[in-house]
Amino acid sequence: MACAPQGCWVREGVVPLLQQALGLLPEDYSLLIFDAYRPLAVQQALYEEYSALVRRSHPEYTPEQLAAAVDDFVALPHPNPARPAPHATGGALDLTLCYRGRPLPMGTEFDDFTNLAQTAYFETNGMAGEAEAFRNTRRLLYNMMTAAGFVNYSEEWWHYSYGDRLWARTFGKTPIYGLCDEKNVE
Repeated sequence: MACAPQGCWVREGVVPLLQQALGLLPEDYSLLIFDAYRPLAVQQALYEEYSALVRRSHPEYTPEQLAAAVDDFVALPHPNPARPAPHATGGALDLTLCYRGRPLPMGTEFDDFTNLAQTAYFETNGMAGEAEAFRNTRRLLYNMMTAAGFVNYSEEWWHYSYGDRLWARTFGKTPIYGLCDEKNVE
């Protein structure tokens, strides 16, 4: 996306948690970060792109149904510092596990906006063969990330947060991070 920043940026407080998570991985395993901080323009473009896709797939949806369907996977960009989209805080990241430098199969690709992407999907659906491997790999990612202090967005196996509203709601705390000041991202 043309308006996306080069590289993946996170808040300084996220880095030690990522290092802790990496320390919990077995030998030869690593993490691949797909996405982290997103400026509002990028979040807006993603929201509009996914809205158009859902609208084409479900022309019968009311505006309220459309907004609810889109919000499951792409947060509405809020310029209000009290309600920022998770990635706009610099506390959310999308990632996967790798083994010897290669991404492991997780049952869906990154940014697959279907029920298969739910973190716990393979806990109750299809427990033979590949499905069991997907379940175990998602469990490893989930367990090491949550042990390091992150929370998972249950609709996306790849999405983890620290310090944002999802994290705060999960732990009954006040968010640490609000909307990033785009001028200070470096």
